[in-house]
Amino acid sequence: PSPRWGHIAITHGMDSLIIFGGAGETFLGDMLMYNAFHATWKEVHGLGPCPQERWGHSCVIQEESSVLFFFGGCGKQAPYLGDTYQFTFEDMLLGPSPEQARRARESR
Repeated sequence: PSPRWGHIAITHGMDSLIIFGGAGETFLGDMLMYNAFHATWKEVHGLGPCPQERWGHSCVIQEESSVLFFFGGCGKQAPYLGDTYQFTFEDMLLGPSPEQARRARESR
């Protein structure tokens, strides 16, 4: 990963570390997963609308369902973000949370 600050970094299970976003020379919107067992990094790509670049956001993992949620932060296009995205470990999907997707549909 490129040097960064203001990103999220959270562990999952015994061998995974996930980082998303942050800032460096510019705002970052990449999601990377480190596998400690194999000592490898992998970029995670989303299906559908992916979150915009951001820093200063927060996250939590719901271990029982293996879902990571992240919320808010500051972005390049909007100073304060109020959106929620999720990443499901089982199928490796990154995208808007169901509530975020519903709000996007209603705003059309």
